[in-house]
Amino acid sequence: MAMLLNWLRFILFPLACLYDGLTRLRNRLYDAKLKKSHSFPRLLLVSVGNLSVGGTGKSPLVEYVVRLLQAQNKTVATLSRGYGRKTRGFLQAIPQSQAQDIGDEPLQFYQKFYPHLPVFVGEKRAEALAKIALQMPAVDTVVLDDAFQHRAVRPDVNILVTTFASPFFADWLLPTGTLRESRSEANRADLVVVSKCPPTLTTEQKNTYLRQIYRYCSPNTPVFFCQIDYLPLQPVFNQTPAAPALLPKQHGIILLTGIAQSTPLVTYISQQATLLKHYAFADHHAFSESEIEAVCHYYDSQSAPTLIICTI
Repeated sequence: MAMLLNWLRFILFPLACLYDGLTRLRNRLYDAKLKKSHSFPRLLLVSVGNLSVGGTGKSPLVEYVVRLLQAQNKTVATLSRGYGRKTRGFLQAIPQSQAQDIGDEPLQFYQKFYPHLPVFVGEKRAEALAKIALQMPAVDTVVLDDAFQHRAVRPDVNILVTTFASPFFADWLLPTGTLRESRSEANRADLVVVSKCPPTLTTEQKNTYLRQIYRYCSPNTPVFFCQIDYLPLQPVFNQTPAAPALLPKQHGIILLTGIAQSTPLVTYISQQATLLKHYAFADHHAFSESEIEAVCHYYDSQSAPTLIICTI
């Protein structure tokens, strides 16, 4: 399999070169101000994004940044494109909103922070920000979700997230690798976060990563190393009994994931309890009725106590 993957990368390399040329041209047009980049002096704009196509832990970082800003008495809103939604245009999340209306990640932000965080979606971020500024004058800070490549808006703080296991400096452009832009575009970052670091991360490993990161970023760019800390389980439905604070070792676990990189979660659960079965779906996956029936059938076939865990 590894040999086949290497051959595919070799065959697709010319396409990666073409893609590189197109993205570099676009960025140079913005750098030369031949394409307009909008700023919003009344709003503090904090962009959280990545160079790769997903799985860096960007959404948890958005939530973390929101909490930090709220603790500083900022009136914060979030703005996302609304990936996977079936609507278009500028929308604000409301109690009746569903994933097909605003996207699963904005819905997650809304449900976690309600009613203290206005959540917006809009493909055209500059137009959306102008509407937010007009309609909600109390908002003074907007966290831009997945906006590193959206150069039509000029953020005040540009946060770049990359994973420890697949750092941008060791990756390749699409379709050979997973990068949406050249590694050199990391120079736009005001801050770099290396996510999903192992608990055993050493100073030597940090220094190795810093040397690689500073090949592409300014040597004054702050770099933070972080790791995942899982919260207690949450019941899916209101009528569901309270979930246990810790994974019960006497239970078997059926895991459903719809995220880009499920390996850290699988490893964590396997260390804490008995993982009976893992249903791995694509990022932002919408479960079909037949898939749910298959999970229920497997659950019903278990004689020992079993718990179903699903990512959100």
